[in-house]
Amino acid sequence: MLAAKPVPAANVAEAALLRAIQADSNLSTMFSKSSPQTISEARAEVVTENASNRYAAVAFRPVRGDSGASTGRMFCHAALLRPDAVQITERIVNRIDDRLVAEEFIRRSTASATIRRVQDKLVAGDDGWATAVCEVVLTDLSAPQMPVINAETMASASYDVAKAQFKAGRRDETLERFRQLRTSTAYVNAVLYVVVLLSPTNPDLAAALRTQVVDLDKVTDMDALAAYADAMASIGEVDAENRARQLFEGRR
Repeated sequence: MLAAKPVPAANVAEAALLRAIQADSNLSTMFSKSSPQTISEARAEVVTENASNRYAAVAFRPVRGDSGASTGRMFCHAALLRPDAVQITERIVNRIDDRLVAEEFIRRSTASATIRRVQDKLVAGDDGWATAVCEVVLTDLSAPQMPVINAETMASASYDVAKAQFKAGRRDETLERFRQLRTSTAYVNAVLYVVVLLSPTNPDLAAALRTQVVDLDKVTDMDALAAYADAMASIGEVDAENRARQLFEGRR
């Protein structure tokens, strides 16, 4: 007798989802024309819709000691929005060459989506798996919207990417990205980070920017103001530090 062929690791989640669907005649009928998609080794989903409703089922591994209800709801809601998110993602990627900026636009677009009055339930699974099933009336689903892509929104997205790089300690990439914003309105904030990054290695240029370009009264990003104040403290520029901290406290 031949041994059963093992399920490839990447398809374990899909196999768990298919077992759950096939064990329920209603789910089998609902998803009969849809193919599961692996999201990770511990999660797979399937989505379908008719003229009025959209349905999703997600197989996942709950955290030990957790019923999986809240996690399943979160995963299932994400699955309901994914078809629209995929379309928006493709359109954004086709228009923007900078991968990190494209990802920032995608994040913003996804965050704009809303979903209301979802009906969901948790289906008993096997071998440590759980399956969440949910449905929503299409009129209760606000899909991710295609963002406006122009020079200023590109600069805004690039600024947010640079901030994330700054927090991650990626100095060279961060400095260059902030410098590229010189002709945009985002530079009033970006130049503070440029001064912060240049102060240890090029204090003369940093000082010139601080005295000739920085305009703290126009700064709108409190993260930039806080980073600038800390940098001024580290190099003994007490007046600049105090001014930045005063503005920070006044605008919080």
